[in-house]
Amino acid sequence: MEKYHLYQTGIKVATFSIGAEVKIKLWDIFAGKWQPEIVFNQEHEEFLRRYVRADIGIILEHLEQYKAFVSEQSHPEWVKTSWGSVYSEWTLNLWAERQKNEPLDIVIQDQQFVGLVTTNREFTTVFIKEGHENATILKEWKEHQLLVNQPYGVKKMDNAMVKMRDGVHLATEIWLPDSEKASYPVIMARTPYGKERYSESHYRFVQRGYAVVLQDVRGRNESEGNYISMAHEREDGDDTLNWLVQQEWCDGEIGMLGGSYGGFVQWAAASSGNPHLKALVSIVTAGSPFVDMRRKGGALISGGIPLGFALSEKKFNPDLMIREDWAELMKIRPLEKIAEVGLGHPLESFNEALKHKSYDEYWDTMNWFARKEAINVPALIISGWYDDNGAGTTEAIQVTTAYPKNKRKIILGPWLHKGNANRDLGEIALGNAALRHDIDLQHLLWFERFLKNNDNGIDAGPAIEYYTVNENKWKTAAQWPPESTQEETYYLTSTHDARSSSGDGKLTKAKPEREKEDDFTYDPDHPVPHLINLSENEICFPNDYHTVEKRQDVLCYTTEPFVSETTITGQIKVGFYAKSTAVDTDWVVRLTDVSPNGTSTNLAEGILCARFRESFSQPSYLVPNEVYYYEIETSKISNQFHPGHQLRLDITSSAENYIFPHSNTKKGPNSLKTIPADQTILSGGKYPSKITLMVEK
Repeated sequence: MEKYHLYQTGIKVATFSIGAEVKIKLWDIFAGKWQPEIVFNQEHEEFLRRYVRADIGIILEHLEQYKAFVSEQSHPEWVKTSWGSVYSEWTLNLWAERQKNEPLDIVIQDQQFVGLVTTNREFTTVFIKEGHENATILKEWKEHQLLVNQPYGVKKMDNAMVKMRDGVHLATEIWLPDSEKASYPVIMARTPYGKERYSESHYRFVQRGYAVVLQDVRGRNESEGNYISMAHEREDGDDTLNWLVQQEWCDGEIGMLGGSYGGFVQWAAASSGNPHLKALVSIVTAGSPFVDMRRKGGALISGGIPLGFALSEKKFNPDLMIREDWAELMKIRPLEKIAEVGLGHPLESFNEALKHKSYDEYWDTMNWFARKEAINVPALIISGWYDDNGAGTTEAIQVTTAYPKNKRKIILGPWLHKGNANRDLGEIALGNAALRHDIDLQHLLWFERFLKNNDNGIDAGPAIEYYTVNENKWKTAAQWPPESTQEETYYLTSTHDARSSSGDGKLTKAKPEREKEDDFTYDPDHPVPHLINLSENEICFPNDYHTVEKRQDVLCYTTEPFVSETTITGQIKVGFYAKSTAVDTDWVVRLTDVSPNGTSTNLAEGILCARFRESFSQPSYLVPNEVYYYEIETSKISNQFHPGHQLRLDITSSAENYIFPHSNTKKGPNSLKTIPADQTILSGGKYPSKITLMVEK
């Protein structure tokens, strides 16, 4: 008879006795006690699949195969199992599963299988043989005295309808620890996706002595009012915080947790200056309009339409994101008709946004970054290089730059918007350490420090932890960009003596003295593809663009091959001179890592609609064929170029699937009429077009 224990976020959930049959002793979350041991059944399997996000039935089914697999291997490198999984050795005690979302990593001691660990954006689950807990991340939980075998029971209060200042009521779910204490620190999450979707994943905080409050934002799910994406979150967050501190079960210490829109609502609430908000755990947060949401650099985002479909009903329906006809739908004009054709009814929030073509009061209500002076809340900020809301995290980093060292911590990994869940992104194989088993521990330590005043050291170390792609290494820094970086400039250098539509320019450290021009024609009816699958809702997925770069409407500027390892870390600024035959157009820049075999993998991107080159609130159309200067800041990256690799800059005017193709008219992308535009990039002489990046020394 073998015993295995199942832990989620450092809390023991179940014990398995495995012999001729499998028995389970399950912790009763609501009663706060262990249930009698009984034979493991399908009901247990379904509950644990929901609660710990791991398929325990499959694990138990393959348990003997795991043991046999480990005993047969000594130092495996990308070894395929008999059941189709792929593993590689990570540490002495861990083998990392590859090519899988939310992988199951194998735990080994004395060359024997002893357990499994799986992780995602918000928590880690450990299935471990009794006596081997210290071979896993549980050792760190124990060192922080946060390993729990007898957690509090969880009790649900009646749902509350919390009244906002304008009389609208928001549906609010309240969970309290089953203890004799009268009040607790509160962790709140506000969401447009349905509060009940998050109940089970938040029990872990209730079991540790926190009250948990889950709220449907205005107009969503069970809340009253009309849903206008991001428009009411500052005031509604402020009102909810004020309501919370009046509840007898709230001790006055309130934190917020969430990702994406759930990150946005935190910063929106913080921008109200509410004094009761004491901690943020901001995961892949959405940012301000025109910089991150609805528009990127003023260009209208198309990649968010699938999510808009999923939010088109009052209750979130993710199935509506999955379609095979996105390419056809995205070509429909006017844009208001896309949802009418695809869903049979309009997207009111999207249609309203289309009416506001420049930054105005409508957009300003959504802009928490514009109110950054009011934000002073200790923040744990987590994001990834390939997060399509990465600009929101950049804004969060900028907001907290003036914080005292111990009031912010930033973790930047090689992750998509879905976060800490993948080691392999398409053809990109990251290091085994790309995923972290401690991500939920970081969340809890932050709340323990700032809501319970537990001096646990979370705020004592370097403020920033980040992962360098290709070096496959986690690093630390005191500031962003890291203090180890120095600014370097590369100039765009045309290789042609006359106008050219080809794209074999160079990036050189020497400023070219001679003025030259490179041309391309941008045809809105044949836009440059942005290589993603819209149904996957991951807009910034890294892919190989070498085929795209062969198009005549993509200009490329490339460094000489690096002779030694060279690491860039931070955002890249692309400043260039250009002219167009159009009165308005878009500019898209992309930085790639070019390997000796010719693959060109995107690292960072940036977009700017030409009329917003000086101001989002006071746009200025172009005088055709007049030269203008544009500056675009890209998304963040830390990437090591190996010897023989090159850095490339692509410049074009479209990114199909990311932004709607600009019509090259004053009507922008929402025009029935399109016209081709001749685009010219100038370099050298009085037009020193360049990129500025931060290089680690």
